[in-house]
Amino acid sequence: MASCINQTDPNLPDCTPPGTLEQAKIKVKGKTAINIQVPQLLTGAICGEFVTVLVEAKFNKKGKYKANKSRVKANGTAKAPKGTKPRKDKDKWQIQCLPNTNPASCPPMGSPSGAFVRGS
Repeated sequence: MASCINQTDPNLPDCTPPGTLEQAKIKVKGKTAINIQVPQLLTGAICGEFVTVLVEAKFNKKGKYKANKSRVKANGTAKAPKGTKPRKDKDKWQIQCLPNTNPASCPPMGSPSGAFVRGS
């Protein structure tokens, strides 16, 4: 998982974001906060380092998938310079592990795009 700062949103054309941020971080439940290096000027998307987060599919004794127990929650905050309104922005993410009911649908190891990796 990695977090990214993007100062533009095509869905909010009237929003004028600040040119810089004082601070940006993400906190994964049960882990320490991950600070994101904020450059002097924000132009385009800037992403932090990848962090390994284990999201496990959990099942009860009868083999029934437990959706509420198979997720990890994360909170992100960004703080703009004084005088910016609103000064703080908060975001929440939920990463859920879903069981694969059709293993044949998984792409082979090393898919052309590199977006999928199959574990063994």
